[in-house]
Amino acid sequence: DLMAPASAGPASHIQFGYFPIQELGVHADLGFAWGAPSDPAGHTRFEMRAAMEAQLLPFHAGRVHAGGFGQIGVSTRTAAAGGGSSDLYALGALLQMDLTTRLALTARAGASDVFNTLASEMSLGISIY
Repeated sequence: DLMAPASAGPASHIQFGYFPIQELGVHADLGFAWGAPSDPAGHTRFEMRAAMEAQLLPFHAGRVHAGGFGQIGVSTRTAAAGGGSSDLYALGALLQMDLTTRLALTARAGASDVFNTLASEMSLGISIY
C-alpha cells in the first residue's frame, strides 16, 4: 500500500518564531521527513510540511520546561509516499532542557492527522534561540 506511512526515518523541523511571554511561543514550522521503502520498487518516501505552530510551556523546574504544541498547515508527499497534498493537524507534548541561554535539548512526541491517517511521531533534537 503506497499510502501507508513509512515505519521510521530521519526528520527535521526548522522553526522561526517568537515568545511574547516565556511560556507561549508562536512559530512558522518547516518539516522534512524521509521514510524507509516499503513498496516493491524500493522507492524512498519523502514528506514536506509547512505549518504554524503554537507552543505552551507552563511547567518548569530549573533548566527543564514542559508543555505541549499544536500545528495547522499543509503537507506534500512524493509519489512513492502516495503523492499529493493534504491539510495537516498535529498535537503533542514538548520537553526542553536548557543547555545555555540560547541552546536546548528538545524532545517532541505527538500525533498528526494528515492524508486521512492518524500517525504518531517522536523526535529529539537541538533548539537554537
